[in-house]
Amino acid sequence: MGISGGSMCAALLTAELDLSSNSDVMLCGQEQSDRCRDGKQKIGMLVHNMLDDLLDNAAVQRIISNKRRKMLIAMVDAPSGSLMKAYNQPIKVCSNFTDQEDIRNAVLASTHIPYIANGNKTTMFRGKEVVDA
Repeated sequence: MGISGGSMCAALLTAELDLSSNSDVMLCGQEQSDRCRDGKQKIGMLVHNMLDDLLDNAAVQRIISNKRRKMLIAMVDAPSGSLMKAYNQPIKVCSNFTDQEDIRNAVLASTHIPYIANGNKTTMFRGKEVVDA
């Protein structure tokens, strides 16, 4: 199950990607972090770009069809875009994903830190405003 940064780990593990210290995952993470540090991209693009770089069609299919290791991603609804209302909402756990965009949007929602991730207080997932659980 993934909440916040754990959702990225959940996606990568469910996709059965190598997370060892010399893996493509770690190299991609370092490259994206360096781009943020050097001012070449906003921090909110780090997760988006890593998922685009790392989740090819085969990885997406492993996430969608993995019965042994099901990916669970948590987030909270923010009714009417209200962060105050979000604090009173139950945690929503998503487990059925349709494609790469759906997976990426779930992870982005679960890692959404208001105003920092993309400049907005909330983000959209399946037509609802949500934030990191």
